[in-house]
Amino acid sequence: MVLLPVQESLLQRKCRRLLLLVSCMAILFAVLAAPFSEAAEPETEPRQPADAFQVRLKNEKTVDVRKLMKAEQEAFSKLLARQEANGQSLRFNHTNGKPYLFVSRRGGKLLGPLAGRYDNGQPMIGLTYIFGNRHGALMCWDEKGRPVVYEHYKNGVRDGLRCIFKSCGESCQEGHLWLAEEWSAGRRVASHLRMATGQESSQGALNDQNSDYVAALKGLVDFDTTLQKNETQLKTSVVQLYEYEKQMAQLARARAISTMLASQRAYGAMPVCRTGGG
Repeated sequence: MVLLPVQESLLQRKCRRLLLLVSCMAILFAVLAAPFSEAAEPETEPRQPADAFQVRLKNEKTVDVRKLMKAEQEAFSKLLARQEANGQSLRFNHTNGKPYLFVSRRGGKLLGPLAGRYDNGQPMIGLTYIFGNRHGALMCWDEKGRPVVYEHYKNGVRDGLRCIFKSCGESCQEGHLWLAEEWSAGRRVASHLRMATGQESSQGALNDQNSDYVAALKGLVDFDTTLQKNETQLKTSVVQLYEYEKQMAQLARARAISTMLASQRAYGAMPVCRTGGG
């Protein structure tokens, strides 16, 4: 009888915290995948050159960002599938029953893949954490599966390529590489703006007078600001969920002890075996 009010309070607390967790994650993905710049829909999609997704880096090496992102997506999907098969991730669904969010954690920290999907099944966002820090590729797409942002981290520090894409309208099938940045240990070392006529480097006309460059930078800043703000809320919710789980574990232990003592009283003065000097 004494435990009933405590039990009701904990159940209510569980509902509140789970709702908080879901709502924070919903906020996290609500605006991240919106295209940053779309022109009026053209009658036909402009034909892209064969090297539309290629970037010539500062070290003169040429990479294909689309191929890099595809390889990262395949590796991420395999990791996510293993986590789900092993029961190591939380899953939330859309109202139509399709997967919405996958969250991996250990204790009160994000650990492993975090993925979001649209209600049409298309991927929304994918990134991996190591004890609360972003690590590896971060990828974001719009509802049509077109890339929006691709960037790379090492233990919470931006390191590697950072790219933003834009679409030319609803008929655009793949999106277009807009701006690619090179980062090393949290410092930007080069920028490459993809123009209709080719590619410009940071040593060229990329400055505050280049409106296309400024717009691309603003898109990246807006994306990062939104992600950072709501990622903080998500981490707070994960900590709260972990604290709730610890409280439930303590309650379960208390109930087990109470049940054992009640059984001893029911069957007489049975000796209690104590070990470890307790």
